Amino acid sequence: MENIKVSVIVPAYNTEPYIENCIESIENQSYKNFEIIVINDGSTDNTLYKINNCISKYKNIKLINIDNHGQGYARNLALKESSGKYVLFLDSDDFIDDTTLELCVNKIENDNSDLVVFDWKQYDYSKEKYIYNNSNIFYKYNSLEGENCLELFKIKHYFTVNKLYRKSFLISNKIEYGEGYIYEDNPFWVKVVVNAKKVSIIHSPLYNVGIATKSTTRNNIETKKHYDGFITACREIAKELKKNPERDYSSLYAYLMKKFVLYYRKRVPKKYHNSFIKDFASTMGEMPKLWNYDINSTMIKISYKYGLFLEKNHWKFYLFFKLMRFKRRTFTGFRILKKKIKFVINGIKYKMAYKLDNPRSYAKVIFNRYQNKALEPKILFMGFDNKYTGNSRYLFEELKTAGFSNIKFVSQINPDLDENYRVEPNSKIMYEEFYTSKVVIFESWVPAKYMKKERQKWIQLWHGTPLKKMLFDSNEYEIMSVNKRHKIQKFYDISRWDYLLVDNPKINKYFHTSFLFHTKQMINFGYPRVKYLLDNKNNIHLKNEVKKRLNINDDKKNILYLPTWRDYNYGKEDDQFDRNYILDVKKLNDILGDNYRIIEKNHFYLKGNDSNVIHNVSLETQELLLICDYLITDYSSVMFDGFAIDIPVLMYVNDFDKYQKSRGIYDDIWNDIKKYSTDNIEDLANMIKDYDFAGYNNIKEKYSYINTNNESLCDFIENITSYRVI
Repeated sequence: MENIKVSVIVPAYNTEPYIENCIESIENQSYKNFEIIVINDGSTDNTLYKINNCISKYKNIKLINIDNHGQGYARNLALKESSGKYVLFLDSDDFIDDTTLELCVNKIENDNSDLVVFDWKQYDYSKEKYIYNNSNIFYKYNSLEGENCLELFKIKHYFTVNKLYRKSFLISNKIEYGEGYIYEDNPFWVKVVVNAKKVSIIHSPLYNVGIATKSTTRNNIETKKHYDGFITACREIAKELKKNPERDYSSLYAYLMKKFVLYYRKRVPKKYHNSFIKDFASTMGEMPKLWNYDINSTMIKISYKYGLFLEKNHWKFYLFFKLMRFKRRTFTGFRILKKKIKFVINGIKYKMAYKLDNPRSYAKVIFNRYQNKALEPKILFMGFDNKYTGNSRYLFEELKTAGFSNIKFVSQINPDLDENYRVEPNSKIMYEEFYTSKVVIFESWVPAKYMKKERQKWIQLWHGTPLKKMLFDSNEYEIMSVNKRHKIQKFYDISRWDYLLVDNPKINKYFHTSFLFHTKQMINFGYPRVKYLLDNKNNIHLKNEVKKRLNINDDKKNILYLPTWRDYNYGKEDDQFDRNYILDVKKLNDILGDNYRIIEKNHFYLKGNDSNVIHNVSLETQELLLICDYLITDYSSVMFDGFAIDIPVLMYVNDFDKYQKSRGIYDDIWNDIKKYSTDNIEDLANMIKDYDFAGYNNIKEKYSYINTNNESLCDFIENITSYRVI
């Protein structure tokens, strides 16, 4: 038997309703080389019975029964008993997503790091709903090294559970949990951060914190338990920091001050308030000097600057703290009053704006008006950025051909879209259609202003098979640097989808890890835009029509060039864009000679490069694919459309390392297709002239259009809409 790689340690105390779900989440991992060590910490309910139920089903669970000693003691005991190379701590009322161990083990081994930090979200058991609201800025990095590891002190909650640790790192640095007091995880986390040489980062909320559950840190507020636990934790932290007093601990101090204020307000009885203030000041006085005053904590800055943590000045800290509390209460009262007034005024503004036909008010006002109105058996397409294009267009045309009449498409004016079906974007009629249609179909991210009605079905068509990493599979450095709430917004969007259309079932796993979207909700009918290509692959009449619209009437070979977006241009003005990745089509055209024509369809911010090349064409990408003899792209998913209909696909990629750092690509997909990639224009020309189709069928089978269902996508939509006109 192979050596155990991961030990998952689960201390359990009176979590009867949740412990089975916790253990099941471990057993359901895609990565299988692990052991589970459950420590029953003197539970007095049926927790032990539930654990034994799991043991009867699984063979990799080790149970340790002890009298109640608290989480710190239980975790330390299990750590000594563990056999794994890596360790993950999991609370028994929490659970982890099914790819957690696989992603973390791959990351820690590829990076050779001391630990992996991954994100977390909450799960409300009563509402069966996920809540994700973290915006820790360090998640934009792939890893932290050396002094940069101290960035982890900026984390908002010092959890120790949403991490995979190298066991040898914990042992060699003598990192253990405190025992006999609560908040024992704070000193543990501090010891981890100050001793870490390299920390890997996964910006995906794989850990799920259960809410609506009992916890020692949410109870016992009538006793001195929180007071003693927090002060003891601070003293242990001070001992650790004194080993390296010259380092910058400003973010840690700000965190401790924030927690002190919180516990003073909510967890320490009033009769202990004065002594709690004094003991906190005394403990902070034991900390090393504050080296960095550029922190967002006025209380820390002033307290260290004027020596308020010195024993002789504790009375000054007491007065200063009381003054800040009074100021906070006063301004909080004003803020609450201001918020209430603003709420009333905005309500009046919305109603007046609606009457005055102001589009900004439509989403909210119409939603409120239609909230209790029954949904009608209608289908509304929101399009791709309000354009009649892509999967939305071809599915719409399929439905129309199949006899669906109660369908509408939100789009700008387009000669190919019948005005009887078109709905003007952001109009009053659009929102009325939106909040009365049973099925709404999207093809990209959905703005938060579009509120979802109960029992309404949302289908997300998406717009491509991923080669480039998406959302939670990427740290998205540039995007997160500009918009730290980017992933929070996208997670909220995803949580509203009912179905996600996928082009090939073998890529479900990428959508699962990147969107944290359950594979059971993925529908494998293949993309309508690719079905259109397959249906018209041999349609000579249609191809001639497309060529006629492009004024092509010769026998030249047509090369379609479709470059894609770069994240490293995110948030920049047009004149600041890095365009060095764009193919020099003039040079390629000169090398290939007069027997070839390059058609370049650019993004809106790119301009053509040569008058001998057809630029800025307005035709649909799918129409251009039908008449092209070769396709050149870079990281665009359009390549899989080309593979599907046997177009020779080539990739011109001259920024691979930069793109990997910025966004990243899926290595296993890249390994399958990289033989068609080059960063050299001369080599690109040679690859065109002597194209190698070897391996094409394997790529098509793995990544291109496959409908694995026994019905069509139209039939599926008919079933959930329960309406069809024939």
